[in-house]
Amino acid sequence: MQSITIELQIANRKYPLRLNESEAEIAREAADRLNEALGRLEKQYDVKDLQDLIAMAALQVSTTLIKGERDNRQESLDLAEKLTQLEHQMDTFSSP
Repeated sequence: MQSITIELQIANRKYPLRLNESEAEIAREAADRLNEALGRLEKQYDVKDLQDLIAMAALQVSTTLIKGERDNRQESLDLAEKLTQLEHQMDTFSSP
C-alpha cells in the first residue's frame, strides 16, 4: 500500500506523519477524538495547563484500551469454553 504524508493537529500543535492510507484514516480519527477529549477535560475540570490535560487524556485512552483488551480476552475465553462444550456434545451424539 502506498504511503502518504498527512498533518495532524493535536492540542494546538501540528504533527506531520507519513503513513499508509488505511493508517492515515485511523490517525485522523484518533487525533479528532483526542482533541475532543482535551476539550471535554478542560471544561469538566477547569484545567488550563495543556500538559495536565494531555496527561489526563492519555490516562483515559489507556484505561479504555486496557478495559477493551481485558473484555476481549474474557470473550475469547468464554468462546473457547463454549466451543469445548459444543465439541463434547457432538462427540457424545456421534458415539454409539
